[in-house]
Amino acid sequence: MDMSETEGSRNMETSDLFHRSPNLGILGSCVTRDMFNFLKIEHLLRDYRARMSITGYGFPSLDANFDFLETLSGFRKSTVLKDLSKEPLPLKKMDVLVIDLIDERFEIYTKNDILFTRSTYLAEVSGVSHLNATLAFKRGTKEHFAAFELGMSKLLKDCKLHRVEPILHSARWAGVKQISGENIPISEDPVYLERIQRENMILSQLENIIKKLNPKMEIISSPDLCVADPDHKWGVQPFHYIESYYSDIFAQLVRCLKMSGFEI
Repeated sequence: MDMSETEGSRNMETSDLFHRSPNLGILGSCVTRDMFNFLKIEHLLRDYRARMSITGYGFPSLDANFDFLETLSGFRKSTVLKDLSKEPLPLKKMDVLVIDLIDERFEIYTKNDILFTRSTYLAEVSGVSHLNATLAFKRGTKEHFAAFELGMSKLLKDCKLHRVEPILHSARWAGVKQISGENIPISEDPVYLERIQRENMILSQLENIIKKLNPKMEIISSPDLCVADPDHKWGVQPFHYIESYYSDIFAQLVRCLKMSGFEI
């Protein structure tokens, strides 16, 4: 959308915000977190939530023993625990929440009508078996999209309550990778390429839900630079991009923040 349109709610009157650095949060994945890392703006980050679907937002904590998470360490453990315990986002500490949907790629499970994400971290410790949980629905179905809309509605309501501006980082799975300056297919496996297309179709539908719920939300995207980087620090994946992608997304984010009176 036109970035001249801005979300009305702010933590302060705009006149009071000039020259103030923003307090930022991420609800999404590495595609946004890597930008903060590569461009050395991590000091602005107040919270980072990943590997958890927005379908599970706003639920109470699972009534379960989480001792099976003890074999996980550091970020893996805290990420899973925040999802299972439904630890609230610290929105009071934020001015802006950057949302991306790449981690909506995981299956959603349910226990006692509470939704949670079967991330790779949870799978490492056979979490679904420990919790005796069942698959909530198949991804890409009407049930999936309805659950996402409900969770997103709760999130936007909380952002409005705490006067936090949400910004959507519209990211996609890359179908090409860059080798010696040339873009070539990321894989020769047709099944893998079909997966990329399907994931991008789901992402488009999820983003349409967000646009319906909040037509004025700022959106940052860089489709022309959505290219996988074989030299990425985390390895080649469809959502590990070339550095120019992150630079372009950052420039767009800075413009959004400046329109709200912030400076980086």
